[in-house]
Amino acid sequence: MKPNMTEDERRIALREYHRAYRAANFERLKAKGLLWRQKNKEHINEKRKEYKATRRQEISAKQRAYHQATKEIRKEALAANALKQNRKRPALLLARQEEALGRKKPEVCDACGGNDGGIVFDHCHSKMFPRGWLCDRCNIALGCIRDDIDRLRQLAAYLERNKTGTTPDFMIAGKFASRYRGTGSRRRVVVKDGDGHSLTRIG
Repeated sequence: MKPNMTEDERRIALREYHRAYRAANFERLKAKGLLWRQKNKEHINEKRKEYKATRRQEISAKQRAYHQATKEIRKEALAANALKQNRKRPALLLARQEEALGRKKPEVCDACGGNDGGIVFDHCHSKMFPRGWLCDRCNIALGCIRDDIDRLRQLAAYLERNKTGTTPDFMIAGKFASRYRGTGSRRRVVVKDGDGHSLTRIG
């Protein structure tokens, strides 16, 4: 240090000297510090516990203030990370599904040969093995009956027994329409029978 330096100049010069010394001896000081921490691990842990015990309220207040101050930043970071992961996930998931089935995703359903609502990966929900590719409607149908083969047979037999019938008046569009107003989330589908009548199906 230069002679006749003021206190502020001395402090600045000393700070610069220590900074340069640490930069020149970074690896040696790092190894020395690591060795000291390993030898004094119990002492360090005791001091940390003592510090936290005596300043519990102060530490909690600082943590709350930090979380409050960085709330929006952390929310944006989480949203950006979630978006990044979600962009990767579909392609990665599809690759794993195709690998599990040993074939590429087809354009049509393995069951009905159609493509109603898109093609999705199907698997057994009890034993978790992959089964194939289904259209969205077939996949929903299996989910609704919980993969019950006996119920599927019963439903098929039910449809066979009820192929034909007479349409009642209340199901014809325009008749008793007020009865079905305000049905909330129930769907109203208009179709035509063999005679050209417009029919309203509720449900």
